[in-house]
Amino acid sequence: MNDFLHGKNPYSQVYPDIYKGHYGYQPGFTYWPSYLLSASVLGAFKLDLRFLNVLADVSFASLLGWYSTRSKSTIEMVWPLALLWLAMPVSLFIIEQAWIDPLMLVLATGSIMAFRFDRLDLAALLGGLTMASKQYGFIVPALIAVGIFGSIGWKSTFRFCLIVGGIISLLMAPFLLWDFVGFYKNTVQILMTIPMRHDSLTMPAYLFNSFGYEVPGILLLACYVAVFLGCLWKVWWSPKASSICFAATFCYGFLFLMGKQASANYYAIVLGLALVALLEGIQEKNQHREF
Repeated sequence: MNDFLHGKNPYSQVYPDIYKGHYGYQPGFTYWPSYLLSASVLGAFKLDLRFLNVLADVSFASLLGWYSTRSKSTIEMVWPLALLWLAMPVSLFIIEQAWIDPLMLVLATGSIMAFRFDRLDLAALLGGLTMASKQYGFIVPALIAVGIFGSIGWKSTFRFCLIVGGIISLLMAPFLLWDFVGFYKNTVQILMTIPMRHDSLTMPAYLFNSFGYEVPGILLLACYVAVFLGCLWKVWWSPKASSICFAATFCYGFLFLMGKQASANYYAIVLGLALVALLEGIQEKNQHREF
C-alpha cells in the first residue's frame, strides 16, 4: 500500500523474505487490486490499513442482522448472529494479520443478498469487486450468473456478466498496462507453482505429515473442477438464493480443505457463508419475509 501511495507499482517490487525461503517461493503482492485500492484510501489518510478489516467485519455482522429482520422466522436471531460473528475468537487474529478475507466475504455476501432482492446491477457491481479481490473470488459471481440465467434468462445474465467484466477490467487494466509481467508473475504464476504448505489446515497437509503421502496435483485439480461444476449444476437446477449460499459454502469448504494452503482466515469465509445459508434456508422454508 505504501509503495502504491508513493507512485510505485506493488506488483513490480521485490519484498524481503522474512521466512528465509522456508515456504519455497519469493514473497510478493499477490492480491488483486480491489483490496489494494480500498486499503489505499485509508492509507491516504494515514490510517492503519487494518481499519478496513474492522469495517468489513462489522459490515458483515450488520448484514447478518439486517437479513435476519427480513422474516418473522429469523427476527429473533438478529443480535445472536451478529454478536456470534463479532465474538468469533479468530476474528481478532485475522484483523491483526491484515488478511483480506473479511473484505471479500462482505462483498460476496452483499452480492448474494442483492441477487435475492432482485438488485441485479448491485449484485454485479459487488460481484466484480469480489472477483477483483482474490483469485478464488470468482466462485460466488459465477454461481449468481447461473442463478440469473436459470431464473430470469440470458439477457439479464449477459448484463450481469458485462458489468462484472467491466468492473474487473477497470480495476485491473491500469496495473496490467503498468507492468504486465509483474502482475502476472505475482498474482497468477506464483499460485500455479507454489508448493504445498505442510503447516496448512488442509487434508493434503494432514496426509503428508501423517503418512508421507502427497496427493497428486492433477487429482486435486480434477476434484476442484468436478465440485465447482457440481455446484453450478445445483444452482442451475434450483436457481434460488439458498442454492447459491449452500453451493458457495460447499465449494469454498472443499477448495480450502483440499487446497495447497489454508489457515483460519480461509475458513472464516466458509463459516460466514454458512451463516448466510442458514438464514436463507430458514426464511425460504417459512416463506414469511417482510420487506
